Amino acid sequence: MKFGKRLWLLIFIKLALLFLVLRLVFFKPELAEFDTDGQKARHVKENLFMQGNIDDGSITTKD
Repeated sequence: MKFGKRLWLLIFIKLALLFLVLRLVFFKPELAEFDTDGQKARHVKENLFMQGNIDDGSITTKD
């Protein structure tokens, strides 16, 4: 029983570390620098238009 508890503890620690590293590297809070929802929405809208994901309000596909 002691081995099983230690194994589960090790698995939990590894998952927690993996989650923290992934969160710090890939999920940076870009919108945290804006104060209002309007500023956040404007930032998202501008980035979507710059990347070409949205054209005149409709979603376009790239062939």
